[in-house]
Amino acid sequence: MLTKSALVLRDLDVFTGRPARIGITLTTLDERLRELSEPGAASVQERLGVVESARRVGLQTGVMFGPLLPFLSDSQEAIDALLERAADLKIDRIGVDAINPRPRVWPAVAEIIFQVPPARRDPSVSKGTRSGRASSLAYDVAAPLLS
Repeated sequence: MLTKSALVLRDLDVFTGRPARIGITLTTLDERLRELSEPGAASVQERLGVVESARRVGLQTGVMFGPLLPFLSDSQEAIDALLERAADLKIDRIGVDAINPRPRVWPAVAEIIFQVPPARRDPSVSKGTRSGRASSLAYDVAAPLLS
């Protein structure tokens, strides 16, 4: 089961003793960014609590990092922090979901990006040093759609 909700905690007993994995989706460890990009979803700490609780009752755990938001949650520092947190929690399986630069997706992503003050965005955006990064390609594809 993969979720952004902590409601699964009420049903852990249903999964216990069965071949089940409880996983969470995280786009960021930054709660302010999570609130902006996923309003109404469980907080970062609540989601991390889900996998901690699942591990305590002997269930396999997983985390899906994504979608990683260009210029906000896809910096090397942000990705390293996500991976370190997963290691701390002894997560059994990790997946990563890059953002898909489809035309209908980009307007919503752009709105989130531009709601974040420039000082909190990845500084390489303004320096043009993002070459070789997946989101750089995505931005190159999507830039015309953001104009």
